[in-house]
Amino acid sequence: MTANTELAATLLAAARRGPLETHPFIQAVVRGDLSREAMKAFAIFLTTLATLFPRQIAAVLAICDNDEVKRSLLGNLMEEEGVVAYVPGEGVRIDQERVHSSLARRFARAAGASEDEIAGHTVPPVRWFEERIRIGDW
Repeated sequence: MTANTELAATLLAAARRGPLETHPFIQAVVRGDLSREAMKAFAIFLTTLATLFPRQIAAVLAICDNDEVKRSLLGNLMEEEGVVAYVPGEGVRIDQERVHSSLARRFARAAGASEDEIAGHTVPPVRWFEERIRIGDW
């Protein structure tokens, strides 16, 4: 096994999910050990990710040439954006209560975040992702 293959195997193993309830973060929430500040910080970060993720899906969708993958991406994008129906000639119907960024924002507010804290949070650009999209490598 080459070093690259070993690294890939290690990264994939680390990325595999176990049962959600066994994750240390979830266990801390269940035990009541997670501080309000830690929950608030997580919720603000989650809101930023939920806002950016549909753009990333759309970027991949725009350059994807595999019909099966495009359908999957389109379905994921519609779910993220709260699409509940599509009627030809009329367009999409969106349930604002199901828009993932709206759900995340409500969660952040419940965790004690202000609108200014939510709006002021940013994440740095993911340069490798942007580069792959720029060269058309989805």
